[in-house]
Amino acid sequence: MTNWPEGKLLRFTILVHDLVRALLELRNTCHEMAQPVLIVGAGLAGLSLARTLSSYRVPVRIFEASPEIRKYSYGITLLSWAYQPLVSTLKLGSVEELKAATATDAQVGGYGLISAQVKDAYTGATLLSDPPRDPKAPQSYRCSRSKLGQLLAQGLDIEFGCKLDRVEQKASGVQLHFEGGKTAEGSLIVAADGIHSVGKLRSV
Repeated sequence: MTNWPEGKLLRFTILVHDLVRALLELRNTCHEMAQPVLIVGAGLAGLSLARTLSSYRVPVRIFEASPEIRKYSYGITLLSWAYQPLVSTLKLGSVEELKAATATDAQVGGYGLISAQVKDAYTGATLLSDPPRDPKAPQSYRCSRSKLGQLLAQGLDIEFGCKLDRVEQKASGVQLHFEGGKTAEGSLIVAADGIHSVGKLRSV
């Protein structure tokens, strides 16, 4: 069993409980309406939500303005107590498979190890060593933003080149209007298209 900090474990348990309850209610609502959830934005949030909803058999359509999954040249830190529950929820295989596929140094067989070690730039002598680690304890790691996005996108039917123009409220849910004339109807819209969200602005 993972030894998470007590406060974080409590908050995580509450969040998972609320999320599962909301997903079950959403699944019943979507089944009654026979309409999919429309997710605008195929970033990490949109892709993760699409995979989670799909695992609960909630119908989903996901739209992305770019012509393909965007590529980024930086890494992010995934904390052990946060990414471990997501591995099973998002059906990403094992933790080891996740790290092997997404670690920033995966191409040379690394696992994104985060080190606090400091060495002298001239002599190479170790000035500061890593604290002792339990080899069996889960470790946070450095993850490639692009590799994680590509992994999350696997198995999802993403509709690329769909730039949202406006959102129309209907009795049965919502209708999205995209530039170029494409439309899509669903039970609700989830605007996961970033801080300059067109979905949020058009929904207000």
